[in-house]
Amino acid sequence: AALVALPGGVHRYLLEHPQYLLETESERALIDPHNRYILAEHLLCAAYEMPLEDQDAELFGDKMEEILEVLGDPSCREDSDLPYVAKRNRWYWVDADIYPAAEINLRSTSGRAYEIVLDHRGKFERLGTVDADSAFRIVHEGAVYLHAGESYLVKRLDLEERTAYVRPTKAQYYTEPMSASQMKVHEWQEQGTLPGGAPVYLGELEITSRVTGYRKVKEVTEQELETVDLDLPEQSFDTLGVCLAATPEDVAALAEAGRDLMGSLHALEHALIALVPIFAHCDTRDIGGVSEVMHPDLQGPVISVYDGHPGGVGIAEVCYGRIEEVLAATAENIETCPCEAGCPNCVQSPSCGSGNQPLDKAGAALLARRWVGQVAGPEQEK
Repeated sequence: AALVALPGGVHRYLLEHPQYLLETESERALIDPHNRYILAEHLLCAAYEMPLEDQDAELFGDKMEEILEVLGDPSCREDSDLPYVAKRNRWYWVDADIYPAAEINLRSTSGRAYEIVLDHRGKFERLGTVDADSAFRIVHEGAVYLHAGESYLVKRLDLEERTAYVRPTKAQYYTEPMSASQMKVHEWQEQGTLPGGAPVYLGELEITSRVTGYRKVKEVTEQELETVDLDLPEQSFDTLGVCLAATPEDVAALAEAGRDLMGSLHALEHALIALVPIFAHCDTRDIGGVSEVMHPDLQGPVISVYDGHPGGVGIAEVCYGRIEEVLAATAENIETCPCEAGCPNCVQSPSCGSGNQPLDKAGAALLARRWVGQVAGPEQEK
């Protein structure tokens, strides 16, 4: 058997730790059946089959009634003035013309997908769909969209119709979206202290992001040709996440070492996201992150690593429970990477909304070592 590694933190970790492949238990799928977004869809399908009664909470959990109240209240839903269900002693499905199972996206919990339509001289052909969470990044106006090996240019994104209109293109460039994100704390579920004295939290977060523009990048040479601004609405969702808060002593140590604070936070965020899949058995696309120099809720610098699925599916809990292991492995991965200032194998991310700027590789390693109680890493001690 031969392993051909690709760029990225996970593959580099496997090359440095081959025993992981030989000794680690089989991967296990992470799924939370009590995730309120997933549970709501189960309840819709169940109500369609048979009216729901109080005793059904034994099957669906304590939040069943609360979620049914939301599904039955038109004011709680943005995309329709009609409820899904209504209560008359029992909960009934009220629209006989809709089959709920057919409306549920098996690939995403982000809601109704966007259609991708080929506009060929006034004749329209459906190419596919993209989930609502990804639409603004993948099929914004001006994006180069790849489908079945062919390139298409997005001419228009209709937000009301939830449709992207595309045409074939011979463009010799690809597009990269630019975005900005913010984190708001709803409620902490757990909190602790890292060996280095920094607080760490697990809690319910609201993530708000907005695609602000895109870059045109020339194929082969990777030359940036143009930056284009976009005016798209914000997108928000609630999830679970882990927040790591830098202390004043951490900030002073970075300044004394001549490291950039935002660059250190940003680089460590990327490096953490790259290695969480090793511990949580997930994909890097299942995880998101935000770095903030001054977070209004925590009154200081914060790195947030969160579950990319609305409501969370268990990734954040695993990350919180093994955060010291994740940090130690991340520090090692950064320090042993032979690059000088950062690369895709340590602190760069291909999906970074700010184009991997700013990044401070050495500052990220120093901060990670401080948080696990090892101010200097093995390579630095030599």
